[in-house]
Amino acid sequence: MEITLNEKIQELWTTNKRYILITGGRGSSKSFSVTIYLNDQSYNEHFKALFTRYTMKSAHDSIIPEQKEKIELLGQEKDFHITKEDIINKVTENQIMFRGIKTSSGDQTANLKSLEGVTHFVVDEAEEFKDEETFDTINLSVRTKKAENKVIIILNPCDTNHWIYKRWLKSTHRIINIDGYDVPISTHPDVCHLHLTYLDNSENLSESFLKEMEQMKIDAPAYYGHKAIGQWLDHAEGAIIKNYKQFNLSELKDLQPDKIGYIDVADEGTDYTCYVIAAIQGRKLMIVDVVYSQLNTDVTLPLCVALNAKHKPKYVQCEANSMGAMFGRTLRSQIETSTDLTLISSTQNKHTRIIMEGMFISEYCYFLKQEDRSGEYQNWIDNVLNYDKDPKLNKHDDGIDALAGLSKMARSYFSDVFN
Repeated sequence: MEITLNEKIQELWTTNKRYILITGGRGSSKSFSVTIYLNDQSYNEHFKALFTRYTMKSAHDSIIPEQKEKIELLGQEKDFHITKEDIINKVTENQIMFRGIKTSSGDQTANLKSLEGVTHFVVDEAEEFKDEETFDTINLSVRTKKAENKVIIILNPCDTNHWIYKRWLKSTHRIINIDGYDVPISTHPDVCHLHLTYLDNSENLSESFLKEMEQMKIDAPAYYGHKAIGQWLDHAEGAIIKNYKQFNLSELKDLQPDKIGYIDVADEGTDYTCYVIAAIQGRKLMIVDVVYSQLNTDVTLPLCVALNAKHKPKYVQCEANSMGAMFGRTLRSQIETSTDLTLISSTQNKHTRIIMEGMFISEYCYFLKQEDRSGEYQNWIDNVLNYDKDPKLNKHDDGIDALAGLSKMARSYFSDVFN
């Protein structure tokens, strides 16, 4: 049987890039296309593929039947021998090996990296692959000189905190629009990025599935953008701040709104000093600028002085923790007298305060759109949007803690506006 694949996937056969990132939503034929590719490549000399999922209880009960179905669809049953873990091309004796990284018997990373002669490393359902170090361990073992090496990563985009996004998309991408939704496409020099949606595969999908997608777009447009079109989420699954509002700096161009600021001073080690400035316009708390740095106070103090001079906030609060009191007093002596800077002591647990302020932040805080964000602002907002309800999952709380302090401060100083 001859199968016609979408023209977007054809680059899988022609690219000379090592990394091939295949993203998309439901019904987009990502895995199907890769299966066809692997079957085809198994007829080539020196081919050997390692097909992995992060968790796979039994290849024989899960992925092998899926592969067998595709072989039968192609009419190639006589060319392949299928075992519990491998598919062997009887014409060339080349293998497609199916393995889980985490299995019922434990972590298989050491065993997988020792496999010899692997030319193609495939990571399916890569959104579940949260451990970049494990990926690199196997990835670096794919280095045979006998054939071209390719690493194929298949995933439904999850959130921008995932290492795949940070590694290949965060700083190197262009935006394409699909059905009214913006989707980032990697422009990393080592990556060939192929993005598919159900719209590319509609001729192979049932009418009921297509109707379900159309209804989803009407009833739950954000969910449709993520699950059907394959947009990346700005927040983690358990994030406190999921729905957030945005604005452009140009909206404040001819206005002179009151501004307020809040400072959380780094205590030690990898903590961040965070100074958040917001403009109050109507019932909007518009976050216009930040200092967000892990450098010592010799650097962060002048940065905060400069930020204060730039925006001239009417009120500023600075947390007077062990470092904060001295920092705040020094800062007060170096800024304009037009700013009323108050040192405050917070006795409330950080995580509790963040949880309690989450609803207000979601309702009243507005964040800069992508085109107006500095790298520092982007780093800060990543911290905010990926802060999880489970405190054990959070590496940094400084960015969102300063925002929670600002949120509480806004209601106190402008109670007539926000209460």
